[in-house]
Amino acid sequence: MLSIDLGLLAVLTLAGLFAVFRLADSERERDIEAWQVQLGLVAESRGAAVANWLAQHRMAVTGLAENTSVRLYATELAVSGVATAAEVQSQYLFSLLALTADRAGFRNPVNRAEIPANVPQQGRAGLAILGGQGEIWVATPGLPALQAVLPHLDAKQVTVRGDLLLDGEPALAIAAPVFGVQSDPATDDAIGWVIGIKTLDAGLFEALRQPGEVNKSADNYLVQPRGDGVQHLTPLSSAADNIPADTLALDAAALYAVKNPGAMATRKDYAGREVLVTGRKAVDDVGWIVVRTVATGEALGEIDTRRNTLLIILGLAVLSVAAVILMIWRHSASVRATAVAEEQAAAARRMADLSGFLKIVTDSQPTAISAIGADGRLTFANRKAGEEAGANPENLIGKPLEGVFGPVRAKILEPGNREAFGGRAYTQTYRLTADGKERSIKTDHIPLTRDAAQDESHVISSILLVEEDITALVEVRKKRERTLRGLVKTLAQLIDARDPYSAHHSMRVADAAECVAREMKLSDNETETVEIAATLMNLGKIAIPIDLLTRPGSLSADEKSQVREHIAESASLVESLEFDGPVAATLRQAQEHWDGSGVPQGLKGEDILVTARILAVANAFVAMTSARAHRKSMSLDDAGAALLQDAGKIYDRGPVMALLNYIENEGGRARWSGWGKPAPNNRR
Repeated sequence: MLSIDLGLLAVLTLAGLFAVFRLADSERERDIEAWQVQLGLVAESRGAAVANWLAQHRMAVTGLAENTSVRLYATELAVSGVATAAEVQSQYLFSLLALTADRAGFRNPVNRAEIPANVPQQGRAGLAILGGQGEIWVATPGLPALQAVLPHLDAKQVTVRGDLLLDGEPALAIAAPVFGVQSDPATDDAIGWVIGIKTLDAGLFEALRQPGEVNKSADNYLVQPRGDGVQHLTPLSSAADNIPADTLALDAAALYAVKNPGAMATRKDYAGREVLVTGRKAVDDVGWIVVRTVATGEALGEIDTRRNTLLIILGLAVLSVAAVILMIWRHSASVRATAVAEEQAAAARRMADLSGFLKIVTDSQPTAISAIGADGRLTFANRKAGEEAGANPENLIGKPLEGVFGPVRAKILEPGNREAFGGRAYTQTYRLTADGKERSIKTDHIPLTRDAAQDESHVISSILLVEEDITALVEVRKKRERTLRGLVKTLAQLIDARDPYSAHHSMRVADAAECVAREMKLSDNETETVEIAATLMNLGKIAIPIDLLTRPGSLSADEKSQVREHIAESASLVESLEFDGPVAATLRQAQEHWDGSGVPQGLKGEDILVTARILAVANAFVAMTSARAHRKSMSLDDAGAALLQDAGKIYDRGPVMALLNYIENEGGRARWSGWGKPAPNNRR
């Protein structure tokens, strides 16, 4: 008892500490989820700011392409051509491009006055109007090279390229188609394009800055996929000093954000710091991803501190409670020991009283009751068990089963005892011959208590053996079955007598159905069910006028339907009778087909009772092999071939194959060969 109490206290203490750890971990997970929400909100807002920055540049380019004056000039230039770039630049279009470049951020930072006039001016930003073949009609000074953009121009819609590099720096290109004054953009191609190109500038970098940033280690930057890594589009933080220039494959955090936008994880960033990272798509058609990171030390440091504090406080509380309980337990140990001793003495007295009471109860029972231990010896026997063994019940205690009931009876009981010692109740019925009389005995093998002290091969400490003489019940049942079978056979003979053209049909169907059922190894109950159903299948003919059954001429459609429905009528007539098996249901389903085309419910396949499927095959077989006035009988082989042809459609293939096997290999051919002879008094 002492060890049990201490063990229980230890288990409760460990359970409490485990609960403390689980609580602390759940609090930490909630804090991490809060960080995920916070990082996601910042990434969403910076993505929206980047999208707004890009939308402003896109509007500037598309506004020029849709400008009426630009479309008019472009139409004239497309028709007449351009003499020199200088002639165009001195005109209106050049002024409009220069003004838009200044306002929209496509201004080239190169100082034009410092570059000689005969030197091509290639800069970092600019606007241009191109002709239908990609030739430059007019451009701002220092327009970057367009070779990377020209192959991607679209004659119908705006093209945005965010994956360009100008002298190794990320750049953006936007090209909007220009349509003629009289053109229909829905059907016609563009006559030219307005194109804006620039390296990413401070305006975009500022869009990534989070207003009111409170996290010291937080970082927002823009990337896009490139090969197996990522391309950084915006400057990295000051923490990136002295890192390699090529960070395409080094930034695991950005790579995670590109592959899992919206998710959060712990990864190493471009500077080798461990950070919490999440990403959001800034603009879908450009492929830019906003990466938001914060160092795990800053994000998780406070979380881990709170978790550890919670663990210490709650852990100390659990240990303190355990210590108090232990002291109280030790103080009351002697009191408990005395109480336990008194309780055990009282329990022993109660057990003795209970044993006496159970002895009186079991001795008054008409059944033999005994208990068998794991060693196969009796540990209890009531008065009836002593009478069965021919000895005083007290003298049976400790004796093996063979010494009490004899070796023959012990061997019969052995399988049931084995099942009961395995933990499963078992019931068996067997016949026993004694003094020239045969008796039927029903035995229940019931497992009693589990005993942890037993080894693995004897988990159950003992079993209860309850034996009842059911000879009288068995005789009553047999008499009832004989009476029922005689009644069924008499009914079948009476019905067949009303229809002399199908005399013996019911008996033959019952014979064939029983043989098929046994060939299919059905249970005794199922075999008896199909046999009785076959015998009673023509009972419904009692409701058909006898002149209709014996009429030699042809029948009307209604009369044929009435005759065909006699099996269903048979089911209705026996539905209220009590059989051990589903006789009425078997009759009702006998006209169902395997493929579902039968009547009355259109049942299909395994939904049809197996007894009904056997009855259908047996009925068809007997009908085909029996002679009629209007036709000769079919041979057994021809009837089997006809059934096999309809197997899988009208009939279940299983009963058909069982019937054919019985004919060929089990004596069916000799047994049924005489069915083809015409019945006496057959008038058809």
